[in-house]
Amino acid sequence: MKVFLFSGLGADERVFSRFRGNDRVEFIALTWIDVGKSKTLGDYAELLIEHYHLAEYAEKEPIAVGGVSMGGMIAQEIAARIPVSSMVLISTVRSRSEIPYVLKAAHAVHIGPLLRKPFLKFIAAAGDRLTRKSGKGRNLFYEMLQNSDARLLHFGATAILAWHPPICDIPSIRFHGNRDLVFPHLSIPNCHIVEGGNHFMVFEKGERISKLIAEHLAEI
Repeated sequence: MKVFLFSGLGADERVFSRFRGNDRVEFIALTWIDVGKSKTLGDYAELLIEHYHLAEYAEKEPIAVGGVSMGGMIAQEIAARIPVSSMVLISTVRSRSEIPYVLKAAHAVHIGPLLRKPFLKFIAAAGDRLTRKSGKGRNLFYEMLQNSDARLLHFGATAILAWHPPICDIPSIRFHGNRDLVFPHLSIPNCHIVEGGNHFMVFEKGERISKLIAEHLAEI
């Protein structure tokens, strides 16, 4: 089974560089594309479906879609539009009730115009000081943030705040770290808790997480 994966906002496909598949599961990390005229995550998901021919893949064979943080939200939007067999959701949310109050409040006061790359880089750097990362992880974090597309950052941050998850009754497997400061795990039901995992655990603990995912999907 092919598993198409999307990274989080401000990151890229390198966060999955430690993922390892097996003889039945192949992980394919996809690159973000230009947002075009997208206004919502749903709009952007439709562009990604077309760009990567995901509907054609789904017609030919069982596929899974997944992602971390915003990538997990995009995966849900994709699964609501094409017939995927499973979703892999890492460090992300599935309902408005799982979104922290501070993010809901930010949307309510229309903070969107402030969510430009310089401000988002400052917020990310501040949050980084509160998380543990390896030297390689921290270097990758800042390199991806520096290389991130300013237009995509603004769109993604604004769209995340306004996001209303689609109804998507697709079998899924969820992983969440008990040290995630972006989406605290206590608000996340029915997930595999990764001890010591933070919002960047998809890289730091990639081999372990991918092994569990591959074992789960191989049974489908």
